[in-house]
Amino acid sequence: MKKRISLFYRGAYLLLSGGALLDWLGITGGDGTIEDIVYYTTQSNILCFAFFLMCFIYGILKKDSGKPLNPFPGFKGAITLAIAVTGILFVVLPGPSHVSIASKILHYLCPVMVFQDYLLFDDKGMYNRRSPFLWISIPVAYVMFALVRGALGGEISGTGSNYPYPFLDPTPSGAGNSMLLYVGIMLGGFLLLGYIIVALDWVLSKRALQ
Repeated sequence: MKKRISLFYRGAYLLLSGGALLDWLGITGGDGTIEDIVYYTTQSNILCFAFFLMCFIYGILKKDSGKPLNPFPGFKGAITLAIAVTGILFVVLPGPSHVSIASKILHYLCPVMVFQDYLLFDDKGMYNRRSPFLWISIPVAYVMFALVRGALGGEISGTGSNYPYPFLDPTPSGAGNSMLLYVGIMLGGFLLLGYIIVALDWVLSKRALQ
C-alpha cells in the first residue's frame, strides 16, 4: 500500500515540477526563457525532477517486490539538501514583488514536497557524518559551472553580467576579490544544513526502533 501511495505522490510531484519548469523556461508561455537554465533554482529543480522520475520508474518496475521505496538514499540526501537551499534562500533573500505561479511551485512547493517525500517514504538511519561532504558536490559543481560559464559565455539577458549571481562574479563589477569568501560562506551553510538533516535522520531512526 505504501508503495502505491509513494507512486501517486511522486507522480504528482513530477506533474507539478515538470509543468512549472516548462513555464519557468518559457517553453509553455511563461515569462522566462531557456537561458534561465543557468540559474541554481532551475538546475536544482531539474536535478530533483530527474531523480523523482528515476524513482517513479523504479517503483513501477519493482512495485510488487520487497525493494526499498528509495533505492538511492545517498543521492536523495544530496538533492534534498540542494533543493532545500533553493527554498530557504528564496525566503530569506529579497526578491521580486511579483512571483509567478511557476516560481512559487519551484521555490516553495517543490522543496517542501522533496523533504516530505523523505519523511514519508525513506528508510531512516541511512546517512552518516561524511554524507554532507558528499552532498555539497552539487553546489561545488554549480559554482564551477557558473564561473566557467561566466568566463566563456556571453552576457545573461537582462542582468548586465556574464555570471548568474553577483556573489559568483569575480570581476570588479561583481563580488571581485570577495567572491571566494562568499563561496566559502555558502558552502559552509550547505554543510551546516546537511548536518541538520543528518541529525534529524538519526533522531527519526532512533524513534523508529523504539
